[in-house]
Formats: sequence, structure tokens, C-alpha cells
Amino acid sequence: MRNVAIKGDYAIRNSPMILAKDLGGESVIENCYFVDENPGDKDTCLFVHADHAGDLLIKNCHFANWTDNAIYGSPPGNPNTSFYRPNDVGQGGSIRVEDSYFENNHVASVRLGSDSSYAKNCVVNGGPHRGFWSYYEHQTFKDCDATAGNPFDAGGGSHDYMRSARAELQNCRGEGSNRARGGAAIIGDPMKSNPRTEPPAGVPMTPEEAASGGGRDSSSSGSSTGSGSSDDGSDLSGTVLELIADQDAENAEYTFTVEGSVSPHTVSDKVAAEDADSITENGDGTVTVSGVSGAGYGDAFLVEGSITSMDLDASLWTVRYGGSEVDPNQFNESDSDSDSDSAEGVLELIADQDAENVEYTFTVEGSVSPHTASDKVAAEDEDSITENGDGTVTVSGVSGVGYGDAFFVEGTITSMDLDASLWTVRYGGSEVDPSQFNESDSDSAPAQQVLELIADLDARNVEYTFTVEGSVSPHTASDKVAAESEDSITENGDGTVTVSGVSGVGYGDAFLVEGSITSMDLDESDWTVRYGGSEVDPNQFGGSSSVPAEAELELIAGEDTRNEEYRFTVDGSVSPASLSDRIAAESSDTVTENGDGTVTVSGVSGAGYGDAFIVEGSITSMDLDETAWTVRYGGVEMRPQETVSA
Repeated sequence: MRNVAIKGDYAIRNSPMILAKDLGGESVIENCYFVDENPGDKDTCLFVHADHAGDLLIKNCHFANWTDNAIYGSPPGNPNTSFYRPNDVGQGGSIRVEDSYFENNHVASVRLGSDSSYAKNCVVNGGPHRGFWSYYEHQTFKDCDATAGNPFDAGGGSHDYMRSARAELQNCRGEGSNRARGGAAIIGDPMKSNPRTEPPAGVPMTPEEAASGGGRDSSSSGSSTGSGSSDDGSDLSGTVLELIADQDAENAEYTFTVEGSVSPHTVSDKVAAEDADSITENGDGTVTVSGVSGAGYGDAFLVEGSITSMDLDASLWTVRYGGSEVDPNQFNESDSDSDSDSAEGVLELIADQDAENVEYTFTVEGSVSPHTASDKVAAEDEDSITENGDGTVTVSGVSGVGYGDAFFVEGTITSMDLDASLWTVRYGGSEVDPSQFNESDSDSAPAQQVLELIADLDARNVEYTFTVEGSVSPHTASDKVAAESEDSITENGDGTVTVSGVSGVGYGDAFLVEGSITSMDLDESDWTVRYGGSEVDPNQFGGSSSVPAEAELELIAGEDTRNEEYRFTVDGSVSPASLSDRIAAESSDTVTENGDGTVTVSGVSGAGYGDAFIVEGSITSMDLDETAWTVRYGGVEMRPQETVSA
């Protein structure tokens, strides 16, 4: 399918506009425009069937305003099990999404589920939910950008198989909070900030562009991998070198030298050599090239020969050589033997976009001087650099909203004190873990640790309780994560303190804990917990694994289910409960007293909604399709049969 545009109002709920499956061959959807101009409820654009066993390439396509997955591509990864859709076992076909643009889609823009599937050079611009979603297995997202509630997501709570999902990021940028649930993980490169929002070259932005076969700047799209063409169309031998400045860089400079020859080249409208770039023959068989760029633009050259040196601030540039991203330091390896052991270099401390007035302190055995890495990352007059009189220097400062400070360090950083969840730290041009500067203190835990409890974006009025043997005080980690007057901190009179609170929609609470956390009670599917700057499993803090005599029972239908039924019986009593706007008992649910001290409850739900009840007594039976439901009892996710023995 090429050069196709579909526009207008697609109003068929729960039925995809395009159904794709290939039983073993190769299929292509290219240069297409799929925009729902009057989005309704649960509209899906492209659904890939579980029977898909071939290869589907989706390239240079435009998807917008779909309310239930723009690309619903997880079924080829459906597990081969008897308890989850045994008639729809995934055949493992690949889905490759390249150079495409997604805008304002719900649930997910790109949802994948087979090992061989990936997305590359794609842009998600807006949407309240997920940008890229690894539903099962292992997918790679390379050179992708997402502005969404959860730019990158892995796994979920519908069933156990999703817990093995892995989303691997390679040079990706995002705005929002990444999420991995139920044991799934987001791996690979850390997500960078400042995502692109403009469509990749070649994407049709109107139906007319798609139908005519010409997408956005398609004449200059793509990158060269071995040989290239000059501006007049003649073939030239050589390898394409691209130097692309970060979105937040301004007037960033570079210089490189080649033993051989260099000529100007154009990769796209944003990455091309210009008249202002300098190409100088040195008279000894080498050529030196220098230039300036910024704001996501860059320069490109055809190199015939070997690059012998490159001088630029690696934190401000992406360098591609032969079509692949490379470390610019590889071009300076011949100088490595002459490097001193003094560990001198640029230190950058960059606050997160949603952080305000966050503090840092570090100490160096040696010397420190102010430095400017970019217009947004530079030392300021307010920063404090204090010589301690013993050969060490202590530096402290404050920043926020994506800005930061930079210093030139000559010597060894001996300590660093900051909340790692709110900062990105770069040293010598590479991102580093700030805890590496405190290794000498690893034998003794700090007296106080910051505890952050952050509710998911789609959670509403979710509760937590934890107990500390020691003391607890309110803390502000950021403008969205801070203790409030409504939070309860109660001294129990036995040396312990119990804290409880409520939050939701991406906000949270923070506390300074001095002592040990002895228990924590919350629904971990609704919360992210950070302790000492790192994300942790709340179960590590212990607590009773048994369900109390009176406990909340939640039955939550999977996102892709419809009209799923359940029935359970309790030896005791059952009463309706409302835990959120999506999880609450309704008048249509049936609660029947059987006359023998037992109660039977039945109901129907779907599409991520569910019912909740207070159970006093013991559950004696539960009848439902466990592949379609998530069951939580006493705040713990369980398989249905486990609730009977709990």
C-alpha cells in the first residue's frame, strides 16, 4: 500500500480501519496519510492480527487522532499458553515502523509485541497516554522522540506474560514520565530531554501529498551509509559525516581534521553543509573543517580518508558516521596515551524540566573554575565555590526547569550531594551516575534519605501508608512531588512513626526518613517509589503478606476487553466500594445473600474499568477469565485462585 490518504470521520467503534496480517511474506505500507478528523470512542487505525508471521514495514506514514492505538501491533507476540487467548497465539511476525509521525493518539501511538519488531526515527507529538509501548517481549526504539503522558512504556497489569516486556532505547528523547509495570523494564540508553515535534522528512502532511507520492521534504530525506552524491547529482565516493546540534544548543562549535579529502553534503533540509562552514587544506595531505550550528540543525560532509581528530562538546552534539551514531572521542584515540591522570574535565549538572529550585553540593580535591557548556548550562555568579584550606574545594548551587550549571574540574571529585532523580550529571561529555563520586562512603548509609511516592498519571486519589522506626519530616523534591499539610505523620509512642496520604495524576509526596522503613502499604501498580534517589520495589520494606479479615477486592478488566463477566462467593459479608472513578461498584452489580452465611457477587466490566468491594470474611470461590482481569486483594495483585486461599 503506497501513496494512499484516508481522511474524514471513522466512526466504527472497536473495529480497526485497516486489518493487517502476512502469513510469511513481506508487506509494505508507505507514504500514507491516516487522520481521523472527527475522533470517536475506541477508534483504531491499524490492527495487526496474531496470525501475522511475515514482515510488515510501515514507512513515512502519518497517524493522527486515533483514540485506541494508532498502530495496534502487539497480537503477533501473544503467548502460546492455555490460559491467554489459546485461539489467537501470536506467530511472531515482525512490524518495522520507520520515519513516521504520530499526533494526539490515545492508549498508544505504536504498540508492539514481537521480538523482531522495532521503531526507528519516529516522532510522537502529543497524546495523554503512551507514545511507544512494548507490550510483550523485546523491542528496540532507535532515534525516536515522544511527547506524551508516558513517552516510552513497557508491560502492564493484564496478565503475567507482560512482565517480561523490554523496551530498549537507543538515542531517544522524550517529555513525560516513562513507565514499566509488573516486572517489565525500560533498558538501554537513558531517555534524553528536548524531543523533536516536527515530522521526519518524507512524511505526508496532507492527503494531497500522500496521494501524489511526495511527502514532507521527501526529496532530501534519508541518510547515506557509504557513498553519496554531490549537490549537482554526480556520484562521489566517501562516507557521510553528520554533526547535529542538540535542540537546546546555540552557536555550538566543532572542528575536525581528515587525512584525505572533504566535500560539502546535504542529508536533509536541517542537516547540510553551508557556505559559512570552513574547509581548509593544510598542505600536508590533511583537511581541517570547522563550523557552527544549533537548535537541532547541523552540517554534513562526504569524507574520503580517515578522520584524525575531532574537537567539540560531545554533550551538545550527535555525530553520525556512515549512517550510524558514533562517539566523537573515537576520532581522538591516538591522543589517549598522553592523557594525564588528573581526571580534569567539564562537569555539568542539569536540572529536570519539572524541577524547581533544586540544590546540589560537590567537593573536589584539586581546583574548580566556572564554565559555560551552553546558554542553558553555565556557571553563574550565585554559585558558590569555596576553598576549604586543605586542598579541597566545595561548590554549591541551585537550578531548575531544564537549566543547569557547568564547571571545569582539575583533580578528583570526592563527594556529591543531590537528589539524583531531579538531575542529569555529565562528566567529560558523558552522562554519569552521581553516586560514583561517593563510593568511599558506601560502608555507611546516610543518616537521612529522601522517600518519594509518585502516583501514576492515570491514578486518582490513590492512598499509601508506611511506618518508620525512627523519624520522618516533610520534604519538597520538586513542585509536583512534595509533602502537604493534608498528609498525616503520627508518632506511635514506641519509637515508630506512621505516615499516610493521598495523591494522583502524576503528583506525589516526599519525606526525609531517618531510620528504617519497616512497612509500606500501597497498590504498587499505581505508584512509583524512589528512595535515596533511586526507584525501588515497595515490597522490600516488608509488611504482612496475609490478607486482613476485612480487605478491599478489586476486579479490573483489561484495556482491550469488552463485557467480561465475573462471579465470586464470600463466607461472610460484602459491601460496595469506590476506589477511583474507574474502579467502583455499580448499581448493576449483583450482591446476593444465600441464606447460609455466604454471599455471591456477580458483575460485568471492560476497557480498563472495574468493580471494587469490601470483603469481610473469606473468599470461597472465584469464577472469571483470568487472562481478561487483574485481581487485587488487600492491596496485593493475585491470581484468582490465590484469593480463595488468602
